[in-house]
Amino acid sequence: MAATPWPFSIGPARTVTTQSSITNEALVMFGGVLAVTGILILLSKRIVAPLVKAQESQQQFVIDAGHDLRTPVSIISADADVLAMDIGEDNEWLRDIKHQVGVMSNLTESLIVLSRAASADGRRGEVVDFSAIVVEEVSSFKSRSLLEGHEVRLDIEPEALVHGNAQYLSRMVGALIDNAMKYSSSGGAIDVSLSVKRRQVQFDVSNAVDGIDPAEVDRWFDRFYQSDQSRTHKKGGYGIGLSMVRAVVASHGGKIKATAAPDGSSVTFSITIPTTKGDAK
Repeated sequence: MAATPWPFSIGPARTVTTQSSITNEALVMFGGVLAVTGILILLSKRIVAPLVKAQESQQQFVIDAGHDLRTPVSIISADADVLAMDIGEDNEWLRDIKHQVGVMSNLTESLIVLSRAASADGRRGEVVDFSAIVVEEVSSFKSRSLLEGHEVRLDIEPEALVHGNAQYLSRMVGALIDNAMKYSSSGGAIDVSLSVKRRQVQFDVSNAVDGIDPAEVDRWFDRFYQSDQSRTHKKGGYGIGLSMVRAVVASHGGKIKATAAPDGSSVTFSITIPTTKGDAK
């Protein structure tokens, strides 16, 4: 007896059904992933929002407090000048008052710049001549360098233009030179160089030191970090200057690093900031 042929084929139908099932499962899985991702994004925004608001409030508080501190510091400084006219500049206590006023004024300005640079893009400024800023800041330390016996050696390429905030850049350069003078070896030279390479401004400040731990250099940029508190306070440092420097560099789209000689006899701060085209103001 001859076999009766099937009126349809089972194989292809099963293949089509299996493929359709896999496609549906993949779509369901993809939809689930999208849904979970959306939920996580919404939750993360709600979680992060209070933290961002708290940070912004903290930064604004520091800025406001800094502005409020300017007035009493200025009054104390003016009173000290008037008092100097009566008792003379050689009074030990008067010299100490004026020194501490200078320290407090510098600390206040550094806190303000630190908070502003961390909360806003400092590159939203103007085209400035970074070379001129460096030369001007170094010149302002001329009398101090002579008094403390530090030779400042310059190697500055002219007209290195960057886009940013001239005031912040000036404080950044001044803070690095001030740091070099504070912690340089007695009578040690300070090397300041600036060059332009591949559309990057390379700015370096180097000085000899009386032995440091090379492993600590990365922590110098942390706020309020001090490797030797008694020595640092004696020199008028409070762990703010280098944090402010890093914030200004970051706000200008740059990078900063500190490197120390293996024997701890010298340290170099290196900054790179993108150059720009335009007329300096």
